[in-house]
Amino acid sequence: MQQILLSLLERRFGPLPQAARERVQTASADTFQAWLLRVLDATVLDDVFED
Repeated sequence: MQQILLSLLERRFGPLPQAARERVQTASADTFQAWLLRVLDATVLDDVFED
């Protein structure tokens, strides 16, 4: 599942910073699910990771 989110993020926002990759790899299941939904509406990468 992590690879799917990383692929979606890269397709939408281009190459990802290492910090973003690390956040995805260490996220809890609930956080990860929220990010999967946010990627659909986010206009910038930071929108996905906002708290």
